[in-house]
Amino acid sequence: MKTFFSDLLMFILDITQTFIVAFAFFLVIYGLIVQPHRVSGESMKSTLEDGELILTNKLEYRTKSPQRGDVITFKAPNDPK
Repeated sequence: MKTFFSDLLMFILDITQTFIVAFAFFLVIYGLIVQPHRVSGESMKSTLEDGELILTNKLEYRTKSPQRGDVITFKAPNDPK
């Protein structure tokens, strides 16, 4: 006969397992496939607004070169010199 505590323990284990699997998926997707970025500045004013959030595809340019019209993101250097 199941008790309340064994049912509660199974529920907690199921929830914990679900969170662990979801977090693992998040890490794989975030680390290898897409990453969010915030647009900083107005150099892309006609296409992207300052402060806008975009998702960048990390896999696209591993197999091909950038083409005319593509939006490329890069990390600005710490020392502008």
